[in-house]
Amino acid sequence: MTQALVLMTDFGVRERFVASMKGVAYSLAPTTPIFDLTHEIAPFNIWEASRTLAHTIAYWPSGTVFVSVVDPGVGTDRTSVAALTKTGHIIVTPENGTLSQVDKKLGIKEIYVIDQGRHLRPGAEQFHTFHGRDLYVYVGALLASKQLKLKEVGRPYQKPIIQLQIPEAEILPDVGLQGAITGIEHPYGNIISNIPYDWLDALELSPNNHPLVHVKIQHQEIPVFNEALMLVPSFGFVTEQKPLIYGDSEGCLGLALNQGDFAKVYNIEFGEKWILQIHKIID
Repeated sequence: MTQALVLMTDFGVRERFVASMKGVAYSLAPTTPIFDLTHEIAPFNIWEASRTLAHTIAYWPSGTVFVSVVDPGVGTDRTSVAALTKTGHIIVTPENGTLSQVDKKLGIKEIYVIDQGRHLRPGAEQFHTFHGRDLYVYVGALLASKQLKLKEVGRPYQKPIIQLQIPEAEILPDVGLQGAITGIEHPYGNIISNIPYDWLDALELSPNNHPLVHVKIQHQEIPVFNEALMLVPSFGFVTEQKPLIYGDSEGCLGLALNQGDFAKVYNIEFGEKWILQIHKIID
């Protein structure tokens, strides 16, 4: 039985790139269902690719093959791998940090180095800038259609996987809850953090009571947002264009503007230097 093949890139959809990848996959495995996760990862943004994979994979059946191509090092000697998660999903990707958040959330069981000499698309030996078409989706389609076994991809990968530097969420006595801003949800501009939603219990806070909480955002240790926001179950509990704090669909705390774009209005981005702090306002 063939498995689903799911594609994620930073290619966008204006150019020929995604269609070329799908053509290769369809030619190899015409009965394999092909899906798009997204092709709108910010160019070269490995952090966003890793987070997006980590928060999507678990909703797909075990055995699904994901091809992730956010590859600033294309054509160099960077390593290409096929990884098996502890949930039974396969990821075909450059080993450049893309696997880091997947490993943290789901766990990586096995990794194999793709033998490019054996598995490069026939006729692609002269091309060095489109491994999404010529290597990753080629291997991914063979894996999804069972024409290639995972262990036949290449030798086992023996090194620790490359880890992105993501500050851990913490509960601090003098601060409250602290974590990193790990992403922006497009097109709405909602702020994603790595602070678990259930940590609100440590502050004795419940969104059902709509309390005000103090929210502070720092970039490179400089405050860029410092306001009291209402903690609510969802967006419509505040008036339009008003900021709020809520629990997102992945179980973490997020910030939003009701029917607005929080990231754009407040000029917020994401990454290891963007820190979110939340503490209870004492009456």
